[in-house]
Amino acid sequence: MCSRGHKISHMNHKSQIEAYYESLKNKQIAKNEDYGDSAFEDVTVAGVKIPALHACLSRMSDKLKRLQSQDLMVDESFEDTLDDLVGYIVIYKILKAKQK
Repeated sequence: MCSRGHKISHMNHKSQIEAYYESLKNKQIAKNEDYGDSAFEDVTVAGVKIPALHACLSRMSDKLKRLQSQDLMVDESFEDTLDDLVGYIVIYKILKAKQK
C-alpha cells in the first residue's frame, strides 16, 4: 500500500510509481498548507537568520537521523518519516532552483 492506503499490488511498476507520487504530492501540498509555506521561508533563531535552503537541509538531516536511530515519535511511523524526507527533497530542489 502507498502512504494513503491505496492498494497497488496489482499494478505494474509505472502505475505504482505514479500512485506513490500522486499520494506524496497530495500529502506534501496538505502539509504545506497546514504550515503556511514555512518551509520556503528563512528562519530566525536567537537573532540569527538561517536561509530557507539551509533550514531545509537541517530538516532533512533530522529525518535521516530519525530513520537511522529508529527514534520514531508515537504519531510518526517509519513510512511517514520517509514520506517527509521525500517532501523536503522536493522543497530543497524548488528552493535551489530559485537561487539560479
